Amino acid sequence: MKGGKPITREWPVHQFIEARQVHEPVLLSPQNSFAFALVNLRKAILGSSASNLYRCDLLQRAPFPTDFGTAGDLGWILRHAAEISLGITPEVFSTFLFHSKAYAKSDYAVSDFSEKCLTTARETMARQSQSATWDLTISREILEPLAVAWSDFLDAKRAFQTAKGSPLLWVFSVAHWRAYYVRSQRFKTLRERQETAIRRIRLRSQTS
Repeated sequence: MKGGKPITREWPVHQFIEARQVHEPVLLSPQNSFAFALVNLRKAILGSSASNLYRCDLLQRAPFPTDFGTAGDLGWILRHAAEISLGITPEVFSTFLFHSKAYAKSDYAVSDFSEKCLTTARETMARQSQSATWDLTISREILEPLAVAWSDFLDAKRAFQTAKGSPLLWVFSVAHWRAYYVRSQRFKTLRERQETAIRRIRLRSQTS
């Protein structure tokens, strides 16, 4: 609810449920949970943690990080998705109330947030590559190319912002349009690898 009126808020999990046609509760293995997190690198796949159920011992062992500003749940899933089985249900059980914050978002701003997310994800991949349960084939064919696509896109996005220059002159800039083209192509590649990863995620019945 916002201003006393109902609004629709879509999280990555809603998109996943629609893309994979999830009609009953399912489980994602740790590596597939991480793949889902990497697909949505800058968005918390957990939605709002107010609607989630966590094992108490898990959060005691691995609390939310404090270096991701107000997105501690996003930092947490990028660091720990590869250690958990994630349960997803298509049913809606919670209602959110949007309200004014008692703090300014600028007070919790994180420098180069996207790069921090990517660095965290790569650290997780490097750490898990030493685990006997980590499927190196999936990592090599799906996760590593996806991480590269994210890196290439973020580089192109920064280059585009740099080339844009003056808001009055950018439309005449050859460098701007070249950077725009590169960014568009790399975003296309990123989307293709995201879609491939979503298709490759294996679902298990939550009751199995």
